[in-house]
Amino acid sequence: MEFKKRVIVCGVGFGQFYLRALEKMTQEYELAGIFAKGSDWAKECAQTYQVPLYTKLDEITKEVTDVACVVIKSTVVGGAGTDLAKAFLEKGIHVVQEHPVHADDLSECLKLAKQNKVNYSVNTFYPDLLNVQRFLSLAEKIRKESPIRMIRAECSIHVLFPLVDILGRAAGGIRPWHFELLKPAGKDNPFCIVSGTIHNIPVCLQVQNQLEPSNPENNLFLLHSIALTTNSGNLMMTGTNGNVIWEPCMKKEVDEAGVFRLDKADVFLDLPVFEIAGAAIAETYREMFQKTWPDSIRKSLLRFHQELEAGKQICSDMQYLISATAAWKELAQVIGQPMLIEPYEKKAIRIEEL
Repeated sequence: MEFKKRVIVCGVGFGQFYLRALEKMTQEYELAGIFAKGSDWAKECAQTYQVPLYTKLDEITKEVTDVACVVIKSTVVGGAGTDLAKAFLEKGIHVVQEHPVHADDLSECLKLAKQNKVNYSVNTFYPDLLNVQRFLSLAEKIRKESPIRMIRAECSIHVLFPLVDILGRAAGGIRPWHFELLKPAGKDNPFCIVSGTIHNIPVCLQVQNQLEPSNPENNLFLLHSIALTTNSGNLMMTGTNGNVIWEPCMKKEVDEAGVFRLDKADVFLDLPVFEIAGAAIAETYREMFQKTWPDSIRKSLLRFHQELEAGKQICSDMQYLISATAAWKELAQVIGQPMLIEPYEKKAIRIEEL
């Protein structure tokens, strides 16, 4: 059986990173076309990759492609991506859909996939970034040594689902969860504050609950920042593209006389005050878009191909994703609608120039 799959990419915004990922996957996939509205950029992409540009859904059948990567905004964020994914599933075409996907839509897509004997997967993207992978790997190891007592995290509303996804993986699970709004975002405070639990671990979240409607992806303060507190120390991911730092708790023993002595053997005194786990490369944003993001997508597409090859109709991660999507839905309801803002000025600042 031939396991090199024909694939089309739907959308050329974020979809351009899928196209870059597929450049490095010629053993697994053959790019069979691009589906888009027909913009000049879409035409340029089709010309660059020397594939057909499809602008009508009726043009795409099982004879054209085996897999459709739906990289168009889903219903939950006001796009047509989910309707497109359902249409492909009904045609008997396997689907990889870029996150986020509403919990109800996820269930419906899974049902359609089962009915039509095809595979459906959601790419949550961020957990496959090298830096986030490093954080999650260490979180799993640290949990075995010292239980997580508290989680603190920040993000913008744009990447709230990925935050829930990352936190659930770091905590070792997501059920049960509970969220409570402590302080909403306001005119002078862009961040709302949420308290609650994930996997029975207390969490405190600060979310920039603001949206600039004309260019929403360009007016956010940060992606993700996370800290896990344990009895033995704090594991911190300074940013989605930043460093992962382990900061052991200070333990200052005194002798029977109540004296703290530095001349005694003490394994805690010899601990480094912090360690950077495989320091992140300070790449430029251009380099991130050219290599790091496509590499994350490549990992997801490789897993999907392996599941197709193994004959697995339901990906091993799907039950977890159903829970994560439901938790995200509840958290979003607690936070409420984002406050609409005007564009604000940004400056390109380097430390060396300050």
